[in-house]
Amino acid sequence: MVMAVSPYGVFALMAFSMGNYGLEIFDQIGQFILADYAGLLVVWLFASVIVASYTKVNYLYLLKKIAKVWMVTLSTTSSAATLPMSMQVTRENFKVPGWITSFMLPLGATINLMGAAVYLSVLSVFAAGFYGVELTMAQMINVVMIGTLLAMAAPGIPGGGIVMGTLMLQLMNLPFELVGIIAGIYRIIDMGHTTLNVSGDVLATMVVAKSEGLLQCDDQGIPHAQAAEPSAPLLNPSSSA
Repeated sequence: MVMAVSPYGVFALMAFSMGNYGLEIFDQIGQFILADYAGLLVVWLFASVIVASYTKVNYLYLLKKIAKVWMVTLSTTSSAATLPMSMQVTRENFKVPGWITSFMLPLGATINLMGAAVYLSVLSVFAAGFYGVELTMAQMINVVMIGTLLAMAAPGIPGGGIVMGTLMLQLMNLPFELVGIIAGIYRIIDMGHTTLNVSGDVLATMVVAKSEGLLQCDDQGIPHAQAAEPSAPLLNPSSSA
């Protein structure tokens, strides 16, 4: 019922915002989209370079293989729907043991939403600038902290960030009429959010495998399979004498 009438609600919010601010709001929205994707790119580059250096995985190989996951995230904008592909790539291409993959990726799809954290932070700063509210350094730090915590509660479904964006602006005591316009273009930015969310899960899984000594690479930085994949310690406790 709610999903059936939600397009009408979004249309009403967009009409209200355009009536108040005019067509120039689209220029502001374009700047928001660029800022959002710039933030996503910076976070991806920072995280992926660090993980590639730590795990010794060739960076070009990492990009080539994780691109398979990106194809699914861009088309579904759903972390949950991408889970089978991310598990396959992590096991088959990065040679992470199945028991680590089966634990880390579903957990990451629930709480490790880097893309959502970037979006909520950028949205708050953008809304503050749009309404002429000057944020202090303490408030900006608060934005990042609240955005990170809210991202952990964001649902891994298409459009979930619209609701979280409204909540974020309310928590920051900012008007949330902009969410009506954001909802109209949310699919465009949600592709980037989901891609970074899932990519972060894969990177975190690789780090865990490396820290356990279960991710090994050859001289070219290509991961190779272990001689025998260890079983999960919790599933196979040592028998007492």
